[in-house]
Amino acid sequence: MKSSEILVYTSKTGGKETWKDIHIRQKEIIAALEMKVTDLLMELDRERDQLEWLEQREARDAG
Repeated sequence: MKSSEILVYTSKTGGKETWKDIHIRQKEIIAALEMKVTDLLMELDRERDQLEWLEQREARDAG
């Protein structure tokens, strides 16, 4: 029997899964987290661009 076929008890799901199932779920979680981080970085870039634009506008209006 391969280690990927060994059933393990997981309290999170309340059932038994194979190590392979757990590994697949971990990959899905990592992919979702990577997408969220990318979204947050893009939002941060937009906010930074808006702040730079506002600072330039204030400098132009003041000068």
